[in-house]
Amino acid sequence: MDSYEFSPEEVAAVKSRFPKLEYISTGVWKGILEFDHIYRDYRIIDSYEIGIAVPAIYPTRLPFVFDLKGRAMAAAKKHGKKSVLDSHWSPGHGVCLCVRQEEKIKFPPGSDMIFFIENLVIPYFYGLSYFEEYGQWPWREYGHGGLGVLERHAEETEEQTREDLGAILPVFRDDLKNWRKYRAQFVRPSGNKNCFCESGKQFFECHPLAWKGMVRLYEDLKRLRLNPYKFFSKPVRANVTRRNHEKVSHL
Repeated sequence: MDSYEFSPEEVAAVKSRFPKLEYISTGVWKGILEFDHIYRDYRIIDSYEIGIAVPAIYPTRLPFVFDLKGRAMAAAKKHGKKSVLDSHWSPGHGVCLCVRQEEKIKFPPGSDMIFFIENLVIPYFYGLSYFEEYGQWPWREYGHGGLGVLERHAEETEEQTREDLGAILPVFRDDLKNWRKYRAQFVRPSGNKNCFCESGKQFFECHPLAWKGMVRLYEDLKRLRLNPYKFFSKPVRANVTRRNHEKVSHL
């Protein structure tokens, strides 16, 4: 089984709080998420058709969340090509709720699905509604995917361990489109290469904080004697998010 099976009590609790979300199959929720959310006195009332696919290792790993009507895509197109990643979404890969380093902070041990939806999913879609209107997020955000992980790594205040790097490196390895480019950077960093966001700009110019994080991560890999070639020999993880997107959209 590759999905988490919710108990009847867990299903009842979620449906009581979010009555328009349906538990349609093992580990899969689909329906309308309605919210009335305020951030810094700015109120947004909105709704989205979403899908949530919950992996078997939940709550160790966050569920995958999908915007089924494509509003993230429309917002990205509205505000230009570079905004595709700025909308914290990518085709087939779902939405980016937070960078990997912050998962345990924003979804601490003992949290349940209601906590997940209220504290991660609703804030994301609130931010997306704001982004639709203004072309920017209402709060400071790290970039999408690997860029965000690098930006967060640049701001780490403590020396990183093998375990710390082991938690974030899969983000790069599992990016089936860019994993070779990431590996090349980890072997020999170059800020003059094109940025991963496909803006056409040089990496150090387009995402300077991510470039700083890349240099620091390269130095951490050397210090800990971790071989990027060995780790990135091939993408060992199937495109799980794409399969989960098909799972929630086809049911």
